[in-house]
Amino acid sequence: MKTCNQEYQDAIKQRLNHPLKNGEYKLNEALTHLNAREEEIRILADCQKHKQPLRGILTYEDHGPWLKNMPLDIANLLGYFILPSIKALKADGVPEHILHKQLPWFESEIKRLVQKCEISHRLLKSGVQYEYNCWKYDDSVLLPIIEDTKTLIEIAKRMIP
Repeated sequence: MKTCNQEYQDAIKQRLNHPLKNGEYKLNEALTHLNAREEEIRILADCQKHKQPLRGILTYEDHGPWLKNMPLDIANLLGYFILPSIKALKADGVPEHILHKQLPWFESEIKRLVQKCEISHRLLKSGVQYEYNCWKYDDSVLLPIIEDTKTLIEIAKRMIP
């Protein structure tokens, strides 16, 4: 089975074949994607916690694999969209010296997020019961990663003049 780090590295390599001219629009796309995933997880958690029928786009049959693969999805997003987008922000008006100064911090935060994805992937690999149990206590292994990734994007977007 593929690890989140492998997914992240593969995504970086894939992006090399499709370089970005600028980054703001891809950061916005990534944010939209993450907002949708967050909302879907919250709907699932609410339905599961209150033993209500599912509403939204997922069925009971497909939400298990979807949740299990979420850490890989986020790792891919970090490597294919987010890091390349941050690097391309010069074309969106971010001065090169600011980008050069901030890039090491973004890279370290992204590595930290990939590591968090790896941990959650291991927890969910054998099944999503771990996440279901977290939901009983209004907790999640996935939502904090999504929230941290969204925060990273917002910080990157603040550099744009």
